[in-house]
Amino acid sequence: MYTSQHSYIFFAILGIVLAIFILSFSLFSSMAQTPFLSLNVSQRLPLAQIFSGEVLPGHPLYFFARIKDRLYLISTFDMEKKYQTFLEFAEQRIETSLRQYEKQSYGSAIQTAMKSQIYLGQAVQYLQEEQRLGRKKDILVYQHLLGILVDHHRKLIEMKEGITDAGKAELDEIIRYNESLHWVITGIVQ
Repeated sequence: MYTSQHSYIFFAILGIVLAIFILSFSLFSSMAQTPFLSLNVSQRLPLAQIFSGEVLPGHPLYFFARIKDRLYLISTFDMEKKYQTFLEFAEQRIETSLRQYEKQSYGSAIQTAMKSQIYLGQAVQYLQEEQRLGRKKDILVYQHLLGILVDHHRKLIEMKEGITDAGKAELDEIIRYNESLHWVITGIVQ
């Protein structure tokens, strides 16, 4: 007799097989575009760097670093731990965005900055849900998140100064989103 547990196991195995297929396809297509041996030394990063978040977009192995992040989020069921992970990933993305900006890779810098704010948005949603359920957090949790939001806001403003007009419009949207997250948290605290 099949139970819901059997269904869960079946879909978990199916998901793993699908993930392996996608990773394999991605690896072979990236190798076809950029063979590993043709990479210069700075592009051949040790595995530790790939998993530490030091691989920038555009690198053939960047996809694997992001898959690692997504798999970690999917496999984390403790919401408090997931909240901390959202904050960690947001910090990694804003720093990556700044490195891309310094390399004048403005399009990637803007996209990565948006991803950082999306992770902060997920952290804010978690705190909103906790409040809705009557599980308001300690004031230090909100102050910490407000500090991160302010820091990201400052970094986004700095990036905006050196980017073209089209990029400035995109950054303006990201900055407004950051400000809206700030107001949500401020509203919860009051």
